[in-house]
Amino acid sequence: MTEHDSQRVPLLTELRRRGVLRVAASYGAIAWLLVQIGGTIADPLDLPRWAIRGLIFAAVLGFPVAVGLAWFLEFTPQGVAVDRQQPGSLRPATSGVRRYADLVIIALLLAIVGYLVARQPDIVGLHDKATVAVLPFQNLSSAADGDILALGIAESVLHQLANLRQIDVISRTSSFTFRGRSEDAREIGRQLKASYLLEGSVQSDRTRMRITTQLIDVRTGADVWSMRFDRQPSDIFAVQDEIAVQVTRALELTLDADAMERMKGQGTQNLDAYLAYLQARALLAGDRVADVQQAIELLERAVALDPNFAAGYVGLAAAELFVGEYDVTDDRQARFERALDRGRNLVDRALSVDPENGEAYLVRASIAAFTDLAAAEADYRRGLELSPNAAQGYAGLAVVLYENPARRDEALEMLDRARKLDPLQPSYDVSKAVFLLYERGDVAGADHLLADVVRRNPDYQPALARLAETRSFCQGKLADGIEYGERALQLDPRSESTRRLLVDAYLDVGDVSAAQRLIDAAGPDLSVERIPMLVQLRDWRRAGEAAYDALARQTITPLNSVHAVAAIRMHARVTGDFERARIALETMSGVRWDQSNNPILPDRPGVRDGPIGLADVLLAGGHEEQGRRLLAVIVERMHREIEDQGRSEFWYLRMHPVALALLDEREAAIAMLQRSMAASFAINDWWYFFESEPAYDGLRQDPRFQAMRREVRAHVAEQRKDLDQRRADGRVPDRGDGVPDAS
Repeated sequence: MTEHDSQRVPLLTELRRRGVLRVAASYGAIAWLLVQIGGTIADPLDLPRWAIRGLIFAAVLGFPVAVGLAWFLEFTPQGVAVDRQQPGSLRPATSGVRRYADLVIIALLLAIVGYLVARQPDIVGLHDKATVAVLPFQNLSSAADGDILALGIAESVLHQLANLRQIDVISRTSSFTFRGRSEDAREIGRQLKASYLLEGSVQSDRTRMRITTQLIDVRTGADVWSMRFDRQPSDIFAVQDEIAVQVTRALELTLDADAMERMKGQGTQNLDAYLAYLQARALLAGDRVADVQQAIELLERAVALDPNFAAGYVGLAAAELFVGEYDVTDDRQARFERALDRGRNLVDRALSVDPENGEAYLVRASIAAFTDLAAAEADYRRGLELSPNAAQGYAGLAVVLYENPARRDEALEMLDRARKLDPLQPSYDVSKAVFLLYERGDVAGADHLLADVVRRNPDYQPALARLAETRSFCQGKLADGIEYGERALQLDPRSESTRRLLVDAYLDVGDVSAAQRLIDAAGPDLSVERIPMLVQLRDWRRAGEAAYDALARQTITPLNSVHAVAAIRMHARVTGDFERARIALETMSGVRWDQSNNPILPDRPGVRDGPIGLADVLLAGGHEEQGRRLLAVIVERMHREIEDQGRSEFWYLRMHPVALALLDEREAAIAMLQRSMAASFAINDWWYFFESEPAYDGLRQDPRFQAMRREVRAHVAEQRKDLDQRRADGRVPDRGDGVPDAS
């Protein structure tokens, strides 16, 4: 026997000596536990499927690496070292925590797995409540109304199932996103967070209609139930009822007689009225003024064909409210009040026909929210009791609850519920962005949310318009804001809020011609649109008269109030009519006076352009003591809101330097202007504040003020150059002379 043979050690003994067997066993246990944890939390965290596959793949690849390292390396008192000992010799014993590190890790992971198993219903949702998504049915016919019929059947079945509280039903906005897209059922289910999908197809002509439907389990991709109906078109209502009933049976739901009765029926047996209603619903889904106006005509036709069609009255009320609120004209306030009155009457008519119409209560709640929050909450809760899957109802209730600071946690719960039922609806992110921007002054947070919505939904007009606002109005990114604003206006040419925002941005970037063309396109009677242009031209008499006219018509909004206040202040200076200005600005600002002639500010934090403008008019009109008293209250309130209540300073940066300058607090005014410059907020309306604002007359010779003015002008020149390049690239329309209005 040779010396080499005498030193030969059995492989199993050597594996045990080097700790390879323990490492292999520990690695396998740890890897398995990690995969179990990953699989448990994947759905709640919305992790992509490749993440879990990647974890498994990494675990497999890591095994030979771990075993190899165990063979070649050892722990020594000096640390990790290459094992150079002879086969069969003992390795130094590992002491302390390192000796049992693998066991500690395994025990910890076992505890985590145990916790996740115990809390799984809380983590991944209640498994005894199925979530169903009704996908748009495919149109297989060439009939003119084939698409409307196919989509309408799917929407009606969705609406019927949504009346059941035993299941969660994904809203139309999210589930109909997959129209025309061929994606794996499991991937659709993952995006919608649904456990079942209902899909189908419709083939019809004037005499026959074939509907094929199937309910799919997204976990397996297999059909749970499928059925084909060959009927006459007049049987559409019975078919929709039967589909809904069969789905509940396939899900093994137990429904009492009342629940079954609420689920059945579409509210009309008139096929023409129903088809008009379906066309209107499709138009309403776009949230565009022009589309909604078309929908109103169709809904009026539907209720004319069937005067007892409750859903038609509800849809008509919602449509008229939308147009009254968002179609901004000179008589906007009067039209909106008429829309509120008509909406109430339409909802009352719907409830007289169908006292348990949940959507009617939800629309009535949205009307009440303008005047009576308690009544709005009561109607929202009743509506959600009858329509427990109405995502918009939960979102509306969240808005009402948020008005009370003590109930804001409850409001966020309602918003989370809305998000669960409508996971792909972008409006919730837009609403959150608006809250972040106006309530907290969190420009970066709002911008991030809006940019993400636009990335996912490039043609979602509200997100484009709000992103234009955050870029141009809040960050001084004028070329960016104009590009997004033009895209938003192209999608909805009747959006006056978008048009106003673009007018301001074009004036800020120095393109007066483009601003004028946008104003001309709004029509000659919309006086409020002309105010910023007249202020920019320093035509104070006409600017002031336009502002007074807009105030009388009640078309002044927070978006254009600064220009209106400036116009009234400067009009008073050139005409000497300070009393007219005082009355107008008191009305606008909501400022009242107590018996001792002390000012009472409305409890609205933020810009306060109206009260500050009123104080300026009082000072300039000879009521210096009263004006200074009002300014002192404004500045004191600003400090209290920022320092004691923790509000962001952002929205104070625009007008409060004016208040400080009027109080002759020049250093404080300069410092606040510098902070406004640092936040890029001073770019907005720079041509008025740096060139014409009378409160800054005493600051214009200050070198710091002059430096800020030069910086603003340089920034604007850079933005104009950027805008011209975007026009050359075709990303922004050229609104110069002789070029037709793109809208």
